[in-house]
Amino acid sequence: MADKSFLLKPMGAWYTVGGLITIMSAAVVSLIEFKLGPILAIPAFILLVLLGTMEFSAGRTIRRSEVGSWRSIMTTSGATLLSRLLFIYLLFPEVFTRRGIVGFWESGSLGVWMFYLNLIWLIGEVAFTIYLYFHPDFFMLEECEGDRPDLASCAVRSASECPRCHEVVETWWQSCPYCGTKLPRTCAGCGGELSDVMATCPACGAEVVQSVSMAKTVDMFRKLTEENALPETKAVHYARLAEALLKNGQPQEAVAAYRQAIALTAFPRKRTNFMVQAARILANTGYEAEAERLLDEAMAIDPADVAGAQTVRSEIGRPAFT
Repeated sequence: MADKSFLLKPMGAWYTVGGLITIMSAAVVSLIEFKLGPILAIPAFILLVLLGTMEFSAGRTIRRSEVGSWRSIMTTSGATLLSRLLFIYLLFPEVFTRRGIVGFWESGSLGVWMFYLNLIWLIGEVAFTIYLYFHPDFFMLEECEGDRPDLASCAVRSASECPRCHEVVETWWQSCPYCGTKLPRTCAGCGGELSDVMATCPACGAEVVQSVSMAKTVDMFRKLTEENALPETKAVHYARLAEALLKNGQPQEAVAAYRQAIALTAFPRKRTNFMVQAARILANTGYEAEAERLLDEAMAIDPADVAGAQTVRSEIGRPAFT
């Protein structure tokens, strides 16, 4: 854990500073030098500032190694790398002129400074993104060990694959975070089936130690939703809270968290993704009519159905695994 902390702190600081550079670069290319033209200046500035804010928030998330944040970090990293390439492309003519290459020490131009800063941060973020891509375990709970009884239970094992959507699931999750299906539980000692209320395994008599790790994760994400933050950041926190609630076997609370995320985000694509996730949970927990209404709303917002509302609709009615 010490090694992990040592690596993540400089990475988090790099992303935090990178978010500030993205915001400053957005101001330079959009509002000061009008590299994108007068029509696109304002919308491009707003979009890039939001991206810079996400990157700034990702820096804190990386430093804290927040559980369940790996996917959002990868998404933010990919979008950030594209914005860096855009800045470098737009500012390229200010550095590589007919008279030669202009060094940052030779010019007082903000464009030149932003070009070099984006180039440096692009190299660093490419390296960090590749490294984090191969280390998703940094953002997962550690396996249960003898000296850590507060983590995942060693006496209970759930499925390694969801029986409905076939996504990979962790051993301590009670419900699938992708479709809301309740996961079967088996004794880690003999493999016998367990119900939620069993204190001991009926086959071998082993004591069933209830996992409290996901409950702690839920509390952590719930506290994040209570912090003062931009609406988009809070929407992401509510979505992560919904995933944690699902893993902890609380599907209805997860739907409520997704509804909060839906209300907070201003991006139609994110809104429809949250709607489809909530509808999938509702459909798999017996609320098909409510799920269909939510899918209808998603289709109205996104007729192209990028979020996959029609796929979820086609799954409604299939036998659920309980």
